[in-house]
Amino acid sequence: MNKKNLLILIVAAAVLGAAGIAVFKKNQSQWSESGEEIGDKLIADFPINDVAEVSLEDKDGNVQLRKQGESWVVVNRNGYPANFDDIQGLLTGIWRMEAIQRPKVGESHLGRLKLQDPAKAESAEESAIKVTLKDGSGKALNTVYIGKEHMTKAQSNGGFGGGSWPDGRYVMVGSDVSTVSLVKETFQSAGTKVPNWLSKDFFKVEKLKSVQYTDAAGTNSWKLVRDSESAELQLANAGEKEIVNDTNARSLKTLFSSPSFTDVDVETDPVKTGLDKPAKVVISTFDNFTYEIAIGGEDSDENRYLSMKVTADIQKERAPGEDEKEEDKAKLDKEHADQVAKLEEKLENEKKFEGHTFLVSGWTVNSVMKPRSEMVKEKPEEKPAEPAVQIPLKPGEALPPAPPTPPAGGN
Repeated sequence: MNKKNLLILIVAAAVLGAAGIAVFKKNQSQWSESGEEIGDKLIADFPINDVAEVSLEDKDGNVQLRKQGESWVVVNRNGYPANFDDIQGLLTGIWRMEAIQRPKVGESHLGRLKLQDPAKAESAEESAIKVTLKDGSGKALNTVYIGKEHMTKAQSNGGFGGGSWPDGRYVMVGSDVSTVSLVKETFQSAGTKVPNWLSKDFFKVEKLKSVQYTDAAGTNSWKLVRDSESAELQLANAGEKEIVNDTNARSLKTLFSSPSFTDVDVETDPVKTGLDKPAKVVISTFDNFTYEIAIGGEDSDENRYLSMKVTADIQKERAPGEDEKEEDKAKLDKEHADQVAKLEEKLENEKKFEGHTFLVSGWTVNSVMKPRSEMVKEKPEEKPAEPAVQIPLKPGEALPPAPPTPPAGGN
C-alpha cells in the first residue's frame, strides 16, 4: 500500500469517526448540555394517599375525577363510576417519576416539548396535559404537566421489523422550568377524552331463553323462544304458514352476552335521546333474569341511546329430588347456595346500570332491531307423496317372489 492510499484511509477513518461521535452525542441528548442522568424523584414525599380529586386539562378539553368513599367517579358524567385502574396507574406513575435526563430548557422550549400550559399554548401541538391534584378539602397538592412522548426505534432484522414506540415522557412539576425532565413513565392512560375514564363494567345476558322485540311505533313486534340452552330459537305464536328465519334468529342466542358502551349520556330530556318513544327489547333467561331494554335514537356518530332495567326471580330454596340420597343432600344444598349467592351478586351489580343512559354502537343492537318480516318466513308447502306406480299383470302372470330375508347379523 503506497503513502497516498494510506493517507486516504486515515482521512476516511477520521471522517467516519467524527460522524459516529456526532450521532452518539445526538442520541444521548435531545438538547445541548443535556443528557445527564439524575435518578432523583421529581416530587419528594408525594402524598398519594391524600389525593381525592384529579383534573386533567389540555387544548381539547378536560376531565374531572373525584373520590367518593372508597370509589372514584367522573364528575363530567354526573358521578358515573370511573375506571379505578387508570386512576391508580396515573397517580402511581406520578409518585414514581424519576429524572432520567434534565434537559436545559427555557420558557421558549416548552412548546417543543408539549409542556406549555393549556391556557398559554397556541395550539394542541404545544399544549401539555395539565394534571391538578387536590385533597378531600379541595386544597391543591401538586400540579404536573405531562408533555411529549420520547420514542425509541426498534432495530430492524435484515430489513424487516423496525418501527418505534414510546419509552418515556417529558414532564414538568408546577411551573418551574428547572424541573423539566425525561421520565420512564409513558402515562398512556393520561388524556382528556371523558369516555376513556369511565368504568367499562356493563350488564351481561347469560343463558338467554326468550327475546321479544317491539318497534318504537308499537305496531311491529315478534318473540322468539327456546326450550333449552342447546336448542335453536323458534317463533312464538307462529301463524299457520309461519316459521322463524334461521339466518336472522341464530345470532340472537348471544344477544347482549358481552355488550359494551361508548359513553354515558348526561342529556336528561328523553325527547332528545328518543327514549320517550323507544324500541323495546324484553329478554328472559334460564336463570329467571328479566331484562327490559329501551333503545332510542342515534347521535351524530350513529351510536344508539340505551337504558335498561333488570329483575330476577331467584329460587333460594332447593326442591330435593324424588330419589335423592341423604348423603348427596349436603353437597347439593351447598351447590345450590353457591349458585344463589352468585346470582344475587350478579343482580346487585347489574342494578347499578339502571337510571343511566348509555350510548352503544349500532352493531350492538342492529341484530335485534328488525321488523317481523325479517324474522319470519313462509313455511314451505309440503308436497303430497307420489302414489306408487302399479304395473298391470298380464293374464295368467303371477306376482314376482319377494326377496329372501337376510339372516340375523348378516350383510
